[in-house]
Amino acid sequence: MRVLDQSEGVEVLKAKGMSGIRLTQSEKAETVELTLEPGSSVDNHSLPIDVVFYPVKGKALLTGGPKPVKVTPGQVIEVSPGETRGFINNGSTRFRVLVIKIF
Repeated sequence: MRVLDQSEGVEVLKAKGMSGIRLTQSEKAETVELTLEPGSSVDNHSLPIDVVFYPVKGKALLTGGPKPVKVTPGQVIEVSPGETRGFINNGSTRFRVLVIKIF
């Protein structure tokens, strides 16, 4: 068992209005804390792996499906391999989400 502090993470994404910090990485999974500033977005994309999102702060629109869906802290979003998704922070505060990639 390990207990890690967020400050021990590795920055894996730094772009206008967004940042990502890898908190853990193993052969089976990767955990990233993704932060989107108000007005920023992650374009729709897909990956060939399962991904779970757990919003922890703020709200955003989950895109990629038939229509955008508002997501808030406490919800769990499961995305299957090949499924398209993206996020738009249309709120006035930061949106922070834990991203769990399962290999």
